[in-house]
Amino acid sequence: MFVRWKRRKMICFYGEYQKSAILVESYRNENGLPRQRYIKALGGIIEGREHMEGHQIGFWEKNDQALSELELSDDDREKIMNALLAVCERPDMEKVYALRAEMRAMTESIRGKL
Repeated sequence: MFVRWKRRKMICFYGEYQKSAILVESYRNENGLPRQRYIKALGGIIEGREHMEGHQIGFWEKNDQALSELELSDDDREKIMNALLAVCERPDMEKVYALRAEMRAMTESIRGKL
């Protein structure tokens, strides 16, 4: 099992491409030819935005959700995570959750003043 990267041109953004991680496994068909079997779509991220924290958050939340739905061995999970980390670093999720809580509190505070 491994991660295959798909690159597609985005329609809504001129000239930008999205990289999508697809989990596949190799097998041989009845004729003995090598093939790849689709397992699960993981996350995707716009090329050139891998360093932006907001894009990293969305990428990793999608990956975490998709991987939690699969029964993977520790070795497979580690290989998959390393392949994903090679493209996009993982943000500090505790910091992300703290910022979201702060934003919710600010929103409620503003709503209370209206």
